[in-house]
Amino acid sequence: MKYVIGLTGNIGSGKSTVLSMLEQLGARAVDADELVHEVMGKGSPVWRAIVDTFGEGVLTRQGDIDRKKLASFAFDDHEALGRLEEIVHPAVDQRFREILDASEDSVIAVEAVKITQSSLFTEIDSLWLVTCPAEERLRRLLSSRDVNAEEVEDRLRAQVAQERQAQIADVVIDNGASLEHTWQQVKAEWDKMWEQACPPRAVKVRRASRSDLDSIAQIINEGSMGRVKVGRDAILQRLFEWGYFVASTSKVMGVVGWQASNFIACLSDFYVYPLVQRRRIGGPLLHRVEEEAKALSCEVALLLVDRRSTWRATKFYREMGYERVRPQELIKAWREVAEEHRSADEMIFLKELREKRVMAPIQG
Repeated sequence: MKYVIGLTGNIGSGKSTVLSMLEQLGARAVDADELVHEVMGKGSPVWRAIVDTFGEGVLTRQGDIDRKKLASFAFDDHEALGRLEEIVHPAVDQRFREILDASEDSVIAVEAVKITQSSLFTEIDSLWLVTCPAEERLRRLLSSRDVNAEEVEDRLRAQVAQERQAQIADVVIDNGASLEHTWQQVKAEWDKMWEQACPPRAVKVRRASRSDLDSIAQIINEGSMGRVKVGRDAILQRLFEWGYFVASTSKVMGVVGWQASNFIACLSDFYVYPLVQRRRIGGPLLHRVEEEAKALSCEVALLLVDRRSTWRATKFYREMGYERVRPQELIKAWREVAEEHRSADEMIFLKELREKRVMAPIQG
């Protein structure tokens, strides 16, 4: 299990405080600002690109990037800021993915002011927003940083309102009172996460029934991170067209729909929630469908996946034996089945179920 918490909030809200609390509770703490320092190290590709773009005037005497000088070049110029972000953000995102891939920690918490505006947003399982009243944030900034009031107030006004950010956050931590008040909130959310992540009962996979309509709709809506919105009636209609399996412990936590025809199993609506249960719930769910497909002599399974799926989700599919393919790479019979059911915003992942195939691999 790897569960990624994305921690964000406006300047002065106390993100670092909450990150430290998560670290005390056992999370691997990653500060995106520290990653920026790392990728901008002297002699790195990012360092070279910044010097080529902004000139040697952004360097210290030792040849390192002077971030205050760089800020003076970029942050008052929207176009220059865009160029800087194009240089730095992809490198930071890649470095974070390397840390994520190599980490043996169960929970990784990454702090970043603009996480919702970067590709890192697609890698997180839960977005935590740290809030604090504006007047308290101003007081903290003036007492802890070498800045003037006018500069701080300008930066506070330039940031996205907390109320708007809260609309997309999974967890909101109020850091406007005492540290104990903040700690109690963080601890409660941490315990809630682990309760969802480690349910005590064994995973059971079974065919879905009409009594599962509400549960299936909820899993699809939540497991898609809000990208898909379906209701009870839509799921009922799908049950007439597709076979569905659900996976549960004490409650339904995963679902997948499938059809089999012409030695091909087509899988759709594969969702697990909470996302931290992807392997524990999703693994048995896919295995059950594959066994059913093999019993019907299916040669391949074609898994249709939302293009907006996270890098970690697609990694899981590969761990399960599925590889992404383009439609033109499929033989004609497989491609026809995929195109019949695939929407324009879905990718195709393929897994061969039989070594000896009836359908000859002739491109059509």
